[in-house]
Amino acid sequence: MQEALKKVKEEEERMQKEEEERIKQEEERENQRLEAIRLEKERKERKKQKEKERKERLKAEGKLLTPKQRAEKARAQAMLESLKAQGIEIGSAEKKPPRLGTRIKPMKLKTQMSQEALVTPVEEKKIEFEVTDKKEESPK
Repeated sequence: MQEALKKVKEEEERMQKEEEERIKQEEERENQRLEAIRLEKERKERKKQKEKERKERLKAEGKLLTPKQRAEKARAQAMLESLKAQGIEIGSAEKKPPRLGTRIKPMKLKTQMSQEALVTPVEEKKIEFEVTDKKEESPK
């Protein structure tokens, strides 16, 4: 009788261990699945960030073009090529030397800016004064 109880108890322990092992394996598979999802999400996020940085870099360089802009650029380039084929030159390839004496000196520029700043407030006061005079004359 004790042997029978012992066998039943051993059988229950074996079944309990099997159940615990099965639950442990299920949890492990679920954790692996969640980890795979997390890694995939991180990979997509990195890819998205990289593409965003690439677009920002191209935009800063002035090379990011919409499809419409690309078509317009290609059309303009084709027109230039056709004009060159006809023998018409557009623009000159050679650089002209800078003309001497055309550069505005910094001190002259500062004085010119300050003079313009002084002139504009006086004109504004005159306009305000004229507007107030008109208001006083109209009620009479």
